[in-house]
Amino acid sequence: MIGGEKEDEGYANMTNQFYSDGKFEIVVLTSRNPAASVTIPLGPKAGILVGTVVDAVTNAPLNPCVEFRRGTGFSNFLSGTGLVNAKYRVLVPSSTDVLMKVWHGGHKFWYYPGTTVKAQSRPLNLKPGEVTKIDIRLEPDPDAPPSGCGMPVGTVVNP
Repeated sequence: MIGGEKEDEGYANMTNQFYSDGKFEIVVLTSRNPAASVTIPLGPKAGILVGTVVDAVTNAPLNPCVEFRRGTGFSNFLSGTGLVNAKYRVLVPSSTDVLMKVWHGGHKFWYYPGTTVKAQSRPLNLKPGEVTKIDIRLEPDPDAPPSGCGMPVGTVVNP
């Protein structure tokens, strides 16, 4: 895949389905059609989340697991470690409802806009280029399971 991005200016990699919602051009080259012209769009500009993640009691910085789910039915998602760290800046699709869940071993789940109760979670919806600061304080929970996020962001699995 070929795509354009400029994260420092708020443009995500549109070859990632989470950002493009699967709306990108597909070109198949064959021996009969060995060349094609394509336009590689930059944008739309994403919303930008910045902030910190700490333990609510000790203020110790945490590198948590995070899951973002977008759109109708919220089946299109991005999840893993390394996407949000103790101090973070992350792009989210703009003008789109996005659910956010954060967790770390030994702590309660955190849901946007700042609750530990999933039923009270709400989607965030940022305008293109809008920067929103969210400082996340994860509450310790001795009954919480150990951390488990799956694979780090960027992991590729070849079948």
